[in-house]
Amino acid sequence: MNALISSLSIVLIAEMADKTQLMTMCFASQYPWKTVAIAVFAAISVSNLLAVAAGGTLASVIPFFYIKIAASLLFILFGILSLKAENFACENKSSNYSPFWTISGTFFLAELGDKTQLATLALAAKHNYYILTWLGATLGMVLANIIGIVTGTIMGKGIPDKALRYIAATVFISFGLAGLYSAWN
Repeated sequence: MNALISSLSIVLIAEMADKTQLMTMCFASQYPWKTVAIAVFAAISVSNLLAVAAGGTLASVIPFFYIKIAASLLFILFGILSLKAENFACENKSSNYSPFWTISGTFFLAELGDKTQLATLALAAKHNYYILTWLGATLGMVLANIIGIVTGTIMGKGIPDKALRYIAATVFISFGLAGLYSAWN
């Protein structure tokens, strides 16, 4: 159960004010919310499945001590990167594809190598409960993007995110420092 709760909470916080959440807000201001929700859920599910599979593979090859150190350092890096302002403009670009494929494809590609996908990979390597890790990470991203969909639908695209970035940075750095401390104790 710890895998589910930690994955859900870490990924939910990490996704707040992330570029993919901002992108979801933009899509929700342009397309029907149901289409955006289904497309984002599909992309999240596949992206997190890949991250969990990669994390599970790493755990079977690399000793856990080194994974814990690397994951802790990644969390600290994610915290620092969360402080950087992301330039993301909401543009209405026409596409030859249906809104579902446009949204899910764009979201999936934007999520590749993103901090939430890497966090999911690290969590899967840490926990041996891959399904719970996948479920928690997926629920965390879905919840964060539901907020993005509601915000994009109701308020448009001009939401300040500085406070969310500081909260995410604090949480990531704290988890990273705690992980480093527990690795050597």
